Amino acid sequence: MPKQASILLLLILILLPSRTNAGSVAGSFDADLKEAVQKNDWPEIVMLLNPKSGQNFEHDLILAKSLLQLERRAEALKVLNTLYPNHREDRVVKLLQLAGSIFFNQETSNLYFEGVRLVAARKFAEAKEKFDQANAKEPSHVLVLTRLVEIELVLGQTDQATRRLKEALLLAPQSPELKLFSIKIALLTDEATKGESLDSVGTLKKPYPIYEAPFLLVIEFLKRTGRSEELKTIAEDFLKAHPTWVTAQVWFYKSGLLSAKQMMAYKTQIDRALKARDRFDSDLEKEMSRSQYLWVGYTRFDDLVNDMR
Repeated sequence: MPKQASILLLLILILLPSRTNAGSVAGSFDADLKEAVQKNDWPEIVMLLNPKSGQNFEHDLILAKSLLQLERRAEALKVLNTLYPNHREDRVVKLLQLAGSIFFNQETSNLYFEGVRLVAARKFAEAKEKFDQANAKEPSHVLVLTRLVEIELVLGQTDQATRRLKEALLLAPQSPELKLFSIKIALLTDEATKGESLDSVGTLKKPYPIYEAPFLLVIEFLKRTGRSEELKTIAEDFLKAHPTWVTAQVWFYKSGLLSAKQMMAYKTQIDRALKARDRFDSDLEKEMSRSQYLWVGYTRFDDLVNDMR
């Protein structure tokens, strides 16, 4: 029995790597990685770093860049989305944006920008055809998927837009624009009142969205999900922050959230703004153009006046 125990101990000692061997292995890995990086040997870098993904921040950045060089966009985005929650620094944010927007060939880029031109000309069916072609050539392209969500909503294809949005969010869960489309779809389908609310909306923090349409989407969503206290807090300083956002001011005025004193202040501001009809119409047209069909619904000047009576 003692002899068998000593043989077993010897086998364990042989199988365990020594400190010297472990150091040698680490040294070999570092040397191999350095050489691959110097040579821009992207397949070799990926082969070395893929098994170690999630263990070293700098290595993960190198891995993501190498995957992009190999046009493996979805894999690169997966690595970066894993990094982002704990490393929200510029390098990660910029690489995420690049990974979702870079075109790997000129033909796809041409199709995308032709689609954008057709959207501007309000030729939505033709634009969707261009975006579909671009998506077929370069799957997992976040910009293309986002435009497809947008155009399918414009065309009334809500179910298709919803499926497309889920695909896009897997690739770019941090995208502010995709979150806004999530809110718009939730409002259109009444999902906001069915429990499938968007935790990612969080609290609407200052500074508020730079355009009125996204702001209206968010506050309407907060209202439907019962977050009245947040809306009351927002209303306290909103009038001063955005004196020209008449449609949003009317939304608050009609919401039932304001105190009597706030109601008086809002009404005074809205009455003053509504005296300049031409300016209102011009500002609303610009806002709708800027916000790319995120608008919750065109509000005519006469409707606003009637709402204030």
